Order: sequence, then C-alpha cells, then structure tokens
Amino acid sequence: MTARLDHVSKDFRLGDETITAVDDISMHVRAGEFACLYGASGSGKTTLLHILAGIEQADSGTVEVAGVSLSGESERTRADVRLRHVGVIFQSNNLLPEFSARENVALPLMVRGRGRDESMTEASAALEAVGLTGLDDRFPAHMSGGQRQRVGIARALAGKQQVLIADEPTGALDSDTSKHLFTLMRDLSDAHGVTIILATHDPLARDFADVVHHIVDGRLSP
Repeated sequence: MTARLDHVSKDFRLGDETITAVDDISMHVRAGEFACLYGASGSGKTTLLHILAGIEQADSGTVEVAGVSLSGESERTRADVRLRHVGVIFQSNNLLPEFSARENVALPLMVRGRGRDESMTEASAALEAVGLTGLDDRFPAHMSGGQRQRVGIARALAGKQQVLIADEPTGALDSDTSKHLFTLMRDLSDAHGVTIILATHDPLARDFADVVHHIVDGRLSP
C-alpha cells in the first residue's frame, strides 16, 4: 500500500505568531518502500508523520494512506484507518501502566476483532522480535525507558499492518538495539511488503532505507 501527500501544509498558532510546520510538501512512498524522513529536531518531521497517521489534519493539500483518503475525514474515520491499516511508533511509548507488556501489545489486536488467545500469542512473538523475550508479564513501571520504547515498537509491529509509521523510534535505544530495529524494518519491507515511513535524525537509518527525504524548516530539501 502506498502513502501520498500532494501540496500539504500545516500551520500552528503560538500566541500571536503563526508557525508553519509543514510547508507545501508533496511526496509519494511506494508500496513496500522503506522511506526515511531525515532532519533535525523541529524540522517538521513529527507533524508530517502525524498527518500521515491521521492524528493531525492538514490545513491544505491531499493525503492518502493505504488506499484511503484522509483529507477532510472525521477524527473517528481517521482513527479507524490507523487502527486497521497503520502501525504507529511514537516518540513516547504511550503504554497503559495498568497492563503488562504483552497486554499492551495485544489490546489493539483485540480491538480489531482478534480473539484473546490469538492476540496474546502474536503479542509474545512481537515482543520476542524486539528482544524482550521473557518480559511478557512485566509492567511498564518495572521496565527501563529503552524497554518501554521497545514494547511500543512491538505494539506497532503486531498485527502485520500494511503501513508502519515510526517517529524517532531509536531515541531511547543503544546503537546495537537501534541496528536490530532498522534490520527488522528492512526485513518487513523486503519480505512482507510493508510500507515504512521513518522520521529520524539517526544517521544509521540512512543505511537501511530505500529513499531518504531531507526535511529542513518544514520543506523537502534536495
């Protein structure tokens, strides 16, 4: 499945000032492609990913993800597209503290209609894939920051979504774990046809991506 942006812009108000976070960006990510959005903090990467994930609405332009137009759609419709077609890895892991690692990963699967046993089995496999074997029943409060981030990654990987959107997923990870994650994403793209859109300032990501889009001040830079 593809992701397409055509002349997309997004502004935010900060007091009396208007901040342009995304400035007339057009971009097409082909099905099964591993695309890297590379740029410094504050360059607009996160806002662009939020638009692709349907978390934010663009002020202008058109957005299509996994064959579905998000332009002008309600928050509920955009959330449904995200639930069923798009796995999102956030900068903050957004884990539910009252649930174990495995339950945090399994919950979105159950919301999509999977049975509990099937969801828990798939959650364990996803946790193993990100190097958290044996931590299925551990709660977020008893994990390190890096471990919590990997649970968030496992949650996005579980369910075999068509599109995977990742916002600085290696920010809390060491270099070896970061390399493992990028290798895993590369395999998802090559072997399973998952479309991956990764925002990062980690230079290691450029060695794994099919295409690198440089973002400077909300615009794509050559």
